[in-house]
Amino acid sequence: MPATSGTSKEHEQVTPPDQAGRAVSATSGTATGGVCAAQEAARLRAKTRLFTAIVVVSNVSGNSALTHGMKLLGDIGNSPLALIGALFHPWVALGVALLILWTLTHMALLSWADLSYVLPVTAMGYVLTALSGKYLLGETISMEHWAGILLITAGVTLVGLTSPATTANQAPQ
Repeated sequence: MPATSGTSKEHEQVTPPDQAGRAVSATSGTATGGVCAAQEAARLRAKTRLFTAIVVVSNVSGNSALTHGMKLLGDIGNSPLALIGALFHPWVALGVALLILWTLTHMALLSWADLSYVLPVTAMGYVLTALSGKYLLGETISMEHWAGILLITAGVTLVGLTSPATTANQAPQ
């Protein structure tokens, strides 16, 4: 057995090829690699849940703040100067800042989790946005709208029970 250099590579092992026939390596902190793989999976789940929560909350609060600010401003038309001027209203600026946070965290989440997982799970934001519209912005929501919200919630629950990533983190070919 060759001498080890003391780097993290000493615990690297090669697992069988994936479905496409590519070699997949896994780093482990133990001789068997099972404990480290479980820890890595748990870390990924925790990170995915945290970023999913940030994505949902920043989207809902950003859109709600933006809507509130624009309603306070009233009809500003479609003049580019008026729209740029609206950015300086505190509620609009807060909404835009939260939506920038949403964009950045959404990008990060998509870098390690499958699109088919991220979009349905973050769709819970639709439910929270409707609730925000009703209770914070005073909007009226029809029974049909509530039925759609119930269906979204059921779909989010089903998708949330699945793994966030089903493929290795590789660019499409």
